[in-house]
Amino acid sequence: MEHESSPETAALLRTVVDKIPAMIAYWDKNQVCRYANRAYERWFGVRPEAVVGRSMLELLGSLYPLNLPHIERALRGEEQEFEREIDVRDERPDAQ
Repeated sequence: MEHESSPETAALLRTVVDKIPAMIAYWDKNQVCRYANRAYERWFGVRPEAVVGRSMLELLGSLYPLNLPHIERALRGEEQEFEREIDVRDERPDAQ
């Protein structure tokens, strides 16, 4: 049985996920972002709407090679758990 969600359910889910401080995203098998929550703005200084449609390589830059083994295993369906230290963007309202 296929589950269909209403626009109201989708909006509620987005609201909840946007409140989570951890980065949550959906990346397709070509490593292109199809969804990103608001935490991407805090961590990368990029609005979630600007992340959608970008590749993981574009977003991660020099961190991409460090993450590639985890990405490949995740795409094979293997559970992944790892941490990376990254500099959080300046949180001032006028920061770019």
